[in-house]
Amino acid sequence: MKRIKNILKKILIFVNIIQYQFLIKILGVKFCINSLKNGFFNLRISPRELSETLNSKFIRFFKPSCLVKSLTFKKLTRNSNEFILIIGVAKINGAFESHAWIEKDNKIILNSVPNISAFKEIFTYE
Repeated sequence: MKRIKNILKKILIFVNIIQYQFLIKILGVKFCINSLKNGFFNLRISPRELSETLNSKFIRFFKPSCLVKSLTFKKLTRNSNEFILIIGVAKINGAFESHAWIEKDNKIILNSVPNISAFKEIFTYE
């Protein structure tokens, strides 16, 4: 039974990744952020397990953006109010870039990058 539950969790994570990749392109980021308020699943996944799965080779194969991974984490994690979704922008080597990550107690939990200090926070969601 435990193995089946673990498989179902991974399927749920995968479905959310695909959902957000599609919805961001069709309905935009604002719609996806607002969707976090409407929880459709009672199942909540531990932050450690969710982070490991989002960084797994299987999920990386689908090339989800940092925003898609952050939205999925925020939607499915236990105690999601403890985690902050942050979107930042930066000009790196003359090019505009954006990045999304998850923090808890000012520590990056998901989507850390070496030049994170270059990003100016423009949006946070608790």
